[in-house]
Amino acid sequence: MNIVIIGMPNSGKTTIAYELARKIGYKAIDIDRLIEKEAGMSINEIFRKFGEEDFRRRETLACERVARLDKRVIATGGGTVMREENMNFLKNRGYVIYLKRPLEFLKTNLDTSRRPLLRAEGDPMTKLYNQRAPLFEKYCDMTMKTDKSVFLMCKEIKRRLKVQGVIK
Repeated sequence: MNIVIIGMPNSGKTTIAYELARKIGYKAIDIDRLIEKEAGMSINEIFRKFGEEDFRRRETLACERVARLDKRVIATGGGTVMREENMNFLKNRGYVIYLKRPLEFLKTNLDTSRRPLLRAEGDPMTKLYNQRAPLFEKYCDMTMKTDKSVFLMCKEIKRRLKVQGVIK
């Protein structure tokens, strides 16, 4: 069984994944970093050279591969939920946790240099939030508000995972 972390960009998915993995004795995987490593280039470069569709194809292949592993805490990309097949792979052998952070806080200290979809004109974060929030709710097994420290959030997640029998 894997633990899958979903949520908007800047919600803390990677940070929580690595800390939670440490706390429960699992290994952490960041899908975006995996894609970058395999491509030998950044997500920005993939978007620039090949486009979003190519990135999403790579993301789906990565989801399929990591879903076969066991005892991993998987940090997804913010857009992973946009493809149903990604979530089918991940939910098949995973328990999905949605890190729910209010929109106004998602926009705080946001580094758009590694997030090509957030550099569009207007208010791209609000647009993405409105598209994705219903999907996060649809696919999650647990919602965790991001209103505590990383330490306290991971402690609470671990407690809830034990109560629900997901981990021992």
